[in-house]
Amino acid sequence: MKTPNDERIVSAGDLLYFPAEEKGEHKLTNSSSNETLVYLDFDTCNLVDVAFYPDSGKIGVWGLNINKLYKQVKT
Repeated sequence: MKTPNDERIVSAGDLLYFPAEEKGEHKLTNSSSNETLVYLDFDTCNLVDVAFYPDSGKIGVWGLNINKLYKQVKT
């Protein structure tokens, strides 16, 4: 798991929490060559949800007939 602050290995049974907005930026990567990554994701139900993807510089927007990724422009 990678966040803007650190990178660490997670294992089966770990509970991960990510706050809303940019504070919750994260990336999960399966580093195993022989096991499938399986995880359960719980979210709140909002009319619009936004996710930040720091490695790819994108922002995802979902809800209200929107399902799109946008390139993040830093000013």
